Amino acid sequence: MQHIRFSELPIAGESAGQRSELVSPFGDLYGPVRRRSFLQGALALGTVAGFAAMGLFRNVREARASNPPWTSFANCGASPNTTCAEPCYGFDPAYMANFLCSTCAEAQASPSTRVYQWHFQGVRADGEYRDLEGTICPGPGANRDAWHWSESNCEGCSPLKWRCHDGQKKPNGSATWTSTICQGYAECDGVPYTC
Repeated sequence: MQHIRFSELPIAGESAGQRSELVSPFGDLYGPVRRRSFLQGALALGTVAGFAAMGLFRNVREARASNPPWTSFANCGASPNTTCAEPCYGFDPAYMANFLCSTCAEAQASPSTRVYQWHFQGVRADGEYRDLEGTICPGPGANRDAWHWSESNCEGCSPLKWRCHDGQKKPNGSATWTSTICQGYAECDGVPYTC
């Protein structure tokens, strides 16, 4: 068996049979385009087009905080006595809290079913959570899934806009769903809360 050493291999371009490069009117502007460069560019372009066709790139409109599948209203009729500590109403304060809302990590882990600072849907260590059809805040023409309240000078915001979103919780070991309200942060000083 015959062996060739690396140093004995011919260097590209030293061959007598090497083809000359094609001359293009764009050559002076962009430099010579070699076959390998062209193929690499075509492969990259084809890959991007393929990913786009498969829907792996979300468009800019989707990448922003998209509207959840619930209706949200500016208020819930007559304004009850809400405070910074209790911005929502409808249930016992023990069943209205921010921990009933989806956290940023939960929303990012399951963006198709959870939205940041809206009522959590799914399973946590303490039980199951789900959406409740808008029954707490009846409105003209339709019940409301969520409504907003603003409190001036609340938690460092002037104003803090809360989103009250109704849902339900079934604690572990229970067969009964309890109605709850996520007291979600919507805006601080007019700027929406985002992850």
